[in-house]
Amino acid sequence: MVASLAVPMFLLIFRRQALLFVQWITYAGIIFWIKTGIDYVNIHMVPGINYFTIVTFFSLVALWTVASGLLLYTEDFRRVYR
Repeated sequence: MVASLAVPMFLLIFRRQALLFVQWITYAGIIFWIKTGIDYVNIHMVPGINYFTIVTFFSLVALWTVASGLLLYTEDFRRVYR
């Protein structure tokens, strides 16, 4: 929990290295969400159950994480962190 609060606080440093660190941690989060979704389906696998909602939820969370990582790559952020 501390990391989830500390990593965004690195953006207050206003250095390019801090921006790249937060951006790559965000991209690592995408892999984490995909792995968590796969693990969740494997743990709760019961024949005859539809896993569409689980897959949809974790896919949307992963896409949201991709969008936040790409937001850090916009020109406005790059101009501030030069």
